[in-house]
Amino acid sequence: MRNLLARRPNTIFALLLAYFILAIIIRVARPGALSADDEEQAFLSQFLLLGYGKQPPLYNWLQYGLAEIIGLSVFSITFLKNALLCAFCFLYGIAARVVIRNENLAYIAMVGVLALPAVFLLSQRDLSHTVVALVAVALLLFAFFRILKEPDLTGYMLAGLAIGLGILSKYNFVIVPAAALIAMLPDPAFRRRLFDIRVLVAFLVAAIILAPHCYWLLAHHDQVTGSTLAEMKEGAEKAHMPLFILGVLSLAQATLFASAPPAAAFALIFRKDVMAIAKAGDRWTAVVGRMFVICILFVLVIMIGTGATHMREKWLIFFTALLPIYFALKVQAAGIDVKSRLAEMTALAAVLCIGALIAVHGGVIARHLMGRDSRHTVPYDKLATKLKQEGPLPTLFVASEMTLAGNMKLQLPSALFLYPGMPVPTPELSGEQKARVLLLWNNPAPPEPPSEVKDFAKQLTGSDNLTEVTQFDVPTGRGTRSNFNSFAYAHLGSAR
Repeated sequence: MRNLLARRPNTIFALLLAYFILAIIIRVARPGALSADDEEQAFLSQFLLLGYGKQPPLYNWLQYGLAEIIGLSVFSITFLKNALLCAFCFLYGIAARVVIRNENLAYIAMVGVLALPAVFLLSQRDLSHTVVALVAVALLLFAFFRILKEPDLTGYMLAGLAIGLGILSKYNFVIVPAAALIAMLPDPAFRRRLFDIRVLVAFLVAAIILAPHCYWLLAHHDQVTGSTLAEMKEGAEKAHMPLFILGVLSLAQATLFASAPPAAAFALIFRKDVMAIAKAGDRWTAVVGRMFVICILFVLVIMIGTGATHMREKWLIFFTALLPIYFALKVQAAGIDVKSRLAEMTALAAVLCIGALIAVHGGVIARHLMGRDSRHTVPYDKLATKLKQEGPLPTLFVASEMTLAGNMKLQLPSALFLYPGMPVPTPELSGEQKARVLLLWNNPAPPEPPSEVKDFAKQLTGSDNLTEVTQFDVPTGRGTRSNFNSFAYAHLGSAR
C-alpha cells in the first residue's frame, strides 16, 4: 500500500470510496433498530415541507427525495449519510489542492478529516444534518481558496451556493462564512477580494437558495431557537458559579477535545518535525488560522450573550474541520518532505474508521445476540409481522412517540405514521385514512393507550370508540437471558 500510494497518490479516492461502501454494507447487514437521528429521518421522510422544527430542511429534503425514488429502507437512510460523507472528503481534498502545491500533502489533509470524531465515529453512530453541512463546508473552502488565489465569477457563485446550502443544513454554519470574511481583512491582497463587486453575486445566489425557508422561518423562529437554547443552557439552573464562566469552560473543553484528535494525528505522522511545523507559517496558514479562531470567538460571544453554559464537541465540527487543511498548510510552509506520509496517515485513519465501525455495530450485534435491552435491540420487525398476520393493515397509525413511529414507518413504509407532539403540522387526511386507524404504543403497564394518544386520535378522526386492546410481548434478541418488549395496540372504531 505504501508503494501504491507513493506511485499513484490519487488511489486514496478509491480507498475512501471503498470504506464508505463497507460502512453501508455493514449497517444494512446489521440487525437492530434505528438510531435517534435515523428514526427521525424515517418519520419525517413522509413529509415535504419548508421547515421541520428546530433543524433546517436540506437533509430532510434529500431523504424525502431518496425515499420517493428507491423507497424508505435502512439502505436508503445509510446510503444518503455515507454518500454525503464521501462527498465531503472528496470535496475537501479538491479544496486542499487549490492552496497546497504537493499532491500527497493535499491528500494527507483530505484523509486527516477522518481523524475528526464527528466524522469517523459520531456520523456512523448518529448525526444527519451535520453531515450535509460538512459538504457545504468543503465547498465553501474550495470557493474561498479559489477566490483568494484566482478570483472569477464562478468562485463567487460557488461561495454563494455553499453559504445557501450550508445554512439550509445547519443554522450555525453561518459562522463559517462570516469568519472567512473577517479573516480576509488583515491581508491587503485578500481584502480586495472582499470588496469585489462580484461578492454581491455570492450573496444573491445564497439569498435565492434561502428565500423559501426564510419565509417559513419568520413564522417559526421561536420553535427553531427554543430547543437549541434549552440544550445550550443545560444545567444552568443548578450552577454554583457565574454562567459566563461555565460557558467559557465548557467551550474551552469542547474545543480542546474536538481539536485534539486531528492535531494528534498530524503530530504522530510528522513527529520528527513538530517544532519546525509549529513555527512555520505564511499568508495561507494565517488566513485559515484566523478563520478558526474567529469561529470559536463567535461561539463564545453567542454563549455569553444567551447565557448558555453547555457546548458539545459535535457542535464545533464545522470549525474543527478547518484544522486538517491548516495543519497541512503549516507542513507546506515548513518545507517538510511528505513522500511517505500519505500511507502513514491512511493507515492511522483506517485504524480509527474500522475501529469505529466495529465499536458501533459490533456492540449492537453483541447486545442483540445476548438478549440485552437497548434502543437498538427492540424487535420492531416482529411487531410488524404480527400486524401483517392479522389482516389488511390500516393506512394510518397513531404511535405514542417518535421512536416507535420512525422505526415502524421503516417496517411498514406504505402506511402513514403520526404521533402526539410531532414537530410538523398534521397533514390533511383522507376519509379512508380516518376510517382505518390503529393506535400503537409500547411498554404498556397496564395495557391501556396513553391519554395523549387517545386525545390525538380523537382530534384526527372525531372518534374515540376503541376496540379491545391487544398486547404483544416479544423477547429481545436471541440470548438465553432475553428480556421481553411489550407492545399494545387497538383499532379505532370499526377500523378492523
